[in-house]
Amino acid sequence: GTSKEESNGIRVQRRFLDADGMPVDAASLEQGGLYVVCLAFEDRSGGLDNVVVEDLLPAGLEIENPNLKTSRVMGWLASKATLVPLNADIRDDRLILFTGPLSGSSEYYYAVRAVSRGKFTLPAVMAECMYDPGIKSVQGAGTVMVGGGRQAVDGQRSEVRVAGPSNGHEHLAAERL
Repeated sequence: GTSKEESNGIRVQRRFLDADGMPVDAASLEQGGLYVVCLAFEDRSGGLDNVVVEDLLPAGLEIENPNLKTSRVMGWLASKATLVPLNADIRDDRLILFTGPLSGSSEYYYAVRAVSRGKFTLPAVMAECMYDPGIKSVQGAGTVMVGGGRQAVDGQRSEVRVAGPSNGHEHLAAERL
């Protein structure tokens, strides 16, 4: 089923970007393509604490392994990422963040790869105060389309690190050339 979109005290929104930080339409992703997900948060209650964020991915996307070695850094992210989570549970199909105090606006970035062709349901991204469930946001349900993608050249692989604030969680991605 689908979740009713709502925002009470906090708003979270998801955007898809290419490796250069340009917006991309989730309805026109390429199989094998590397993308960056930006989760944007807006505190609407004058200061929040202990927020849990759950971003479930559609079947055609996977979160890139953050433990890969790097050869190229996405330097544009270093100045953009402003949310430093207390903990990030990163799995193939979802990202779960646990935050400390939040106020104003902040952003968190992570890399995904379009792995399977097809039309997939994009679940809503959810944010909720753990100790005040009335403060929550459910936004961004929709559809993702993954079409034919780029072909690998001689099986070459380049790796990309998604740079952000120093918090012990490096977000890395690998991209076939």
